[in-house]
Amino acid sequence: MFTSIATFLVSFVILLKFDPSNTSFQLVEEYKWLVGIYYRVGVDGISVLFVILTTAIMPLVVASSWKINYRVKDRSMTAFQLNGKGVVVSEDHEHLLGALRDELGVISPKDGCAPSGQCGACTVLVGEKARVACQTSLERTNGENVTTLEGFDDAELQRYCDSFAAHGALQCGFCTPGMVMSAIGIVEDNPDPTHDEIRHSLEGNICRCTGYHNIVLAIEAAAKEMRK
Repeated sequence: MFTSIATFLVSFVILLKFDPSNTSFQLVEEYKWLVGIYYRVGVDGISVLFVILTTAIMPLVVASSWKINYRVKDRSMTAFQLNGKGVVVSEDHEHLLGALRDELGVISPKDGCAPSGQCGACTVLVGEKARVACQTSLERTNGENVTTLEGFDDAELQRYCDSFAAHGALQCGFCTPGMVMSAIGIVEDNPDPTHDEIRHSLEGNICRCTGYHNIVLAIEAAAKEMRK
């Protein structure tokens, strides 16, 4: 805007220096361009008016398209307990998974299908319920206890790891954190789940490598081990 106004004011210098009684080109500038080629620029009685017109229009065009929207970005924050420690995160994230991975550096929940919530790879515990983090809003976690694999002691996790390995219930490993979190949620809700109850509880978890039979057997064995 300021540049166009300055250009308009400078164009008056051309007008003041222009002699209307002289019909030839005035204010001529000549420069060497390429080998043997020169170019000359100047103004005559018509073009000097177009210079003024063009420079006068430009500030008006800029001003008419200049729209300022003042918006103070909402920097609302959400506080919750993550693996037993209080955390505060920005509500800029679309869902809990984004806050966990991108802001808090918790990487056990995997992003397999966000935000559709169909694969279960990002399963965490919110309170005592297993939930997919990519479908859980930060508003829902406010004041809640959120638990990921990082929040369990090594001995408990080792039982599940040993059981999954013994039953061949893992292959590429991408879905395993979500499967284990779902398994923990199942066992905490019901220490002695049946085969069908486990299968039903795993309906939100997808495994494209091993199938589900061995995973169900592994969770049954882990639950049995936890009851000892």
